[in-house]
Amino acid sequence: MNAMRELRVEKVVVNIGVGEAGERLVKAEKVLEMVTGQKPVETISKTVNRDLGIRVGMPLGCKVTLRGETAEDFVKRALSIRERRVPVYSFDKEGNMSFGI
Repeated sequence: MNAMRELRVEKVVVNIGVGEAGERLVKAEKVLEMVTGQKPVETISKTVNRDLGIRVGMPLGCKVTLRGETAEDFVKRALSIRERRVPVYSFDKEGNMSFGI
């Protein structure tokens, strides 16, 4: 097989957005840590949205970035949950894949 046609995973970003700080965010961080085995980083808002009550610097969610073999193992586990089916619209023109579980 041509080496340029081989699939490779550069990184996997696992994200949970809860929309507010507090108990829900703490639970989301615990879930991410259990699922990935790494400590998550809080994501904060960069803009104001008065309708939703969001201020600049307000924690809204958390994320974990996986690389290398850990990322490949996570993708295999996540795809097995989805029965190894990913719709065509999950891919963009640059070769990135995005799906929810």
